[in-house]
Amino acid sequence: MAHSKRRNYYRRGSGNSNNRRSFRGQEKKLDENLFIKKAKGRAVEKPFADGANFADYELVDQLKTNIAQHGYQNPTKIQNQVIPQVLAGKDIIGVANTGTGKTAAFLTGLINKAYLDHNQRVLIIVPTRELALQVGQEFNHLARSMNLAIATIIGGVNINRQINALKFAPNFIAGTPGRLKDLIKRKKIEPASFQNIVLDEVDRMVALGFIK
Repeated sequence: MAHSKRRNYYRRGSGNSNNRRSFRGQEKKLDENLFIKKAKGRAVEKPFADGANFADYELVDQLKTNIAQHGYQNPTKIQNQVIPQVLAGKDIIGVANTGTGKTAAFLTGLINKAYLDHNQRVLIIVPTRELALQVGQEFNHLARSMNLAIATIIGGVNINRQINALKFAPNFIAGTPGRLKDLIKRKKIEPASFQNIVLDEVDRMVALGFIK
């Protein structure tokens, strides 16, 4: 799972009182109909049963092999709840404590999706360089031998190397807001080309002033 000192995936009211007031103001403007795909005329799906095994998921064989080789056997609660929903193509807001495997929770289903359709692209936005690197490391474990690639787009390193990496059109990009914004302005990244977006630790991004 993820091994950095991470806070909750989503947590309301991060930072000082001014940040909390600002964040609540943003929440009032959100319309869940814009980003939640609601099933119509279908029974509510139950969370994956406790004690499940990764082998129980409808994942391609190579991904199951990579998961087992990485030492994962039984999904955590957040993984039980998230992975089947990602595989079903649903939008999700996930909340879980530090160290419960949130990174693998969203990566597993998205790697499976991209492997089955190499036209799928995934943009993962994170608040810090350390978290972007962590996502990249987890991806490399889970996507081994699957002909998928990830580009880590962060500040403080040579931007030209990142531009060169983008020329190969990697299926996954994990990056911090500042560097991503820079490369979007340079037209090296086209947001409309991504079918899948992950906002990881969005509470920290709001607290750090990245909401815009």
